[in-house]
Parts: sequence; C-alpha cells; structure tokens
Amino acid sequence: MELSFDELLQILVKPTMNVGVFRGGEMINIVPDSCEAQIAFCVPLGMKRQELHEIVKSKIGDVSLELLGESQSDPSYTSPSAKIVQVLKQSAQSVLGETPALHVTQGTSDANLFRKHGIDTVFYGPGDFANTHAFNESVSIKAVTAIAQVYLKTVFEYFS
Repeated sequence: MELSFDELLQILVKPTMNVGVFRGGEMINIVPDSCEAQIAFCVPLGMKRQELHEIVKSKIGDVSLELLGESQSDPSYTSPSAKIVQVLKQSAQSVLGETPALHVTQGTSDANLFRKHGIDTVFYGPGDFANTHAFNESVSIKAVTAIAQVYLKTVFEYFS
C-alpha cells in the first residue's frame, strides 16, 4: 500500500490505532451482551500517553476501560545532531560504504527505557522496512553480519 506525503504526515502527528483483538457474542444472529476489544495506540511526537488516555476516555463514555501497562510508553525522539546518530552514520558509511537515511517512525521499542535515564537512542538494523512484522519477514545472514560490524564500530567510536 502506497501512502501520499500528506497521509504519512497525518500518521506522524495524530494518534493511530490498531484493533488487534475483538471478541463478543455466541452466534451471528444473537445480539451479544458484552464484547472485548484490545487496541494498540501509537502516541505521536509532542503528545504524552496520558493525554491520549484522557482523549480515549472522553470518547468512550460509560464503557469500561482497562489499560495494559506493560507496553505503554511516551514517544521517543533523538535529534539528528545527537552524537549517537552521527557516530552510527559514520560507522555505516565506513563499514557498508553508504550512509543510512534518517527517518521518523511510529511504534514501540525499548528506547523509552534508555531515555528515562537520559540516553539517546536510534533504531538501526538490516532488512526491508516495508517487510517489518509482515508474514514471512526475513533477513539474510550476510546482512545481519554486516550490521553487527556497524554496531561494533559504533560502540568503539562512541566511547573513544
């Protein structure tokens, strides 16, 4: 699926959601007395997760809401001028002969755990971004080995 620039921009500035699980009812011809939905939200940059919780609560009225805390985090952003970004770009150029493109993405990661301690983070790895979390997602051993070399060089350069 191809998205226009404006559609992509809306994804980055507005919350997005995925209804991953929906359960209810016993049969197709009986109105259920209850249902359950599990919904994953992505919080955009500039918004805190608590703000999004309040928006959702205001929209659902008397429906009961349970927040599953294990995967909740605020958005994470690292400036392109941060040392870790610059060192990683230089390491990739040195090892692979190409500088990785910088971009912003939505989703949850372990970055929030590091950011709580003031540690800048980056996402970097092998594979086709369009195939991430897709059916039959795969990456070659050669690509993993090359990226491991970039990681090692980045660590040594960052701390030297």
